Amino acid sequence: MNNTTAFHPPRHAVPGWAFNVLGTYVLCIGLCNLIGNTFVLLVSYYRRKKIKPPEVFTINLAVSDLMLLLCAYPWMVASSFNHGWLFGDAGCISYAFFRFMLGLVNIANITALALVRYLKVCRSKQVTDMSWTSAWLSLAGTWLFGAFWALMPVCGWSRYTREPFDVACTLDYKTAQDSREGGIKTLTGAADEPCNLVTRSAAFMMTLFAFCYFIPVAIITFCYICIVRTVRSSRQSLNCSNSSTDDKRGAEKKLTKIAVMVGVGFILAWTPYSLVSLYATFGDLPSLPVILSILPSMFAKSASIYNPIIYFFMNDSFRRDVTAMIKFSIPKPGSTTGSQSAWEKTPTGRHLTSPQRLMMSEMGSSKRSDSPAKTTTTALVTQVDGHEAPSTWV
Repeated sequence: MNNTTAFHPPRHAVPGWAFNVLGTYVLCIGLCNLIGNTFVLLVSYYRRKKIKPPEVFTINLAVSDLMLLLCAYPWMVASSFNHGWLFGDAGCISYAFFRFMLGLVNIANITALALVRYLKVCRSKQVTDMSWTSAWLSLAGTWLFGAFWALMPVCGWSRYTREPFDVACTLDYKTAQDSREGGIKTLTGAADEPCNLVTRSAAFMMTLFAFCYFIPVAIITFCYICIVRTVRSSRQSLNCSNSSTDDKRGAEKKLTKIAVMVGVGFILAWTPYSLVSLYATFGDLPSLPVILSILPSMFAKSASIYNPIIYFFMNDSFRRDVTAMIKFSIPKPGSTTGSQSAWEKTPTGRHLTSPQRLMMSEMGSSKRSDSPAKTTTTALVTQVDGHEAPSTWV
């Protein structure tokens, strides 16, 4: 069965300069994606011995974003500068499948990250820390989730088709709209097409929006609202504190802020596209201007560059490590002689973070009291009296 159609507006509906702008924009997004997520993977590789189970979600986000760059962006850039889709129906299905699957992997991954933070902050007394087995199973679940929903249109539940501006492919919203209007004729009108294709497409779109957008957004929102309430209540109920407790709480607060920003970035990037897709499915599709189908799609593509930017500006450790890489002052993998390397060097003076200031003061006091505390510090992991600080990622 042919899973693609020639549904797109007349070529003159999109001026030539708009195709060139579109291609340039996607090319720039792709370059930012490559640079940012490559740094995430490099930093993760060099600190691999210190990685904790929840951090695999951050690595998984970078991997899926880079795969999206390789499997989707080049096709769209080439088609944009060609002013039309270049790769035929088979290429359309392949492009749409990988783009759809990797987008859903990210959605599942960010939802899992929100749940991890929720359990860590709000249910720490009832739930033990995540094990490596749980982390790998959860990671596999995100890929199975994405692959399942992306395979449904290939197997006949809905189908993939070209987007209205004819340089990319997506789900066939027009067929689902025909079902809403009670139509039984497919877009191509082919006699061998099943008459109930439009009914299946509408059912798929409704199920898809429920399980792949509304439920994940509801989970993310619930988790972070509970986290904010828990942090506020614990702060208000605290009668006394010590510097070690304050440092740990401050680290957890910063990590929570990073996770919240990742979730907010996902919602902001994908909500306009989801709303337009809903309108295209259940609204008056011919009245939808082409520009409104292009802009939300392009905005959603920018989601692949948000996470490295968030890490860089909100995570001091990640920023120092990236800076060290740019200056070529990183040690060889597995090296234990990093005392002269910026990678291992403790920042001095005003650049010290709270846990580092605490350790330096403890080291000074231990020397005076002849009872040395066990302290170790690097740009990537901090220990105070043998207790490792919370993960610098999630």
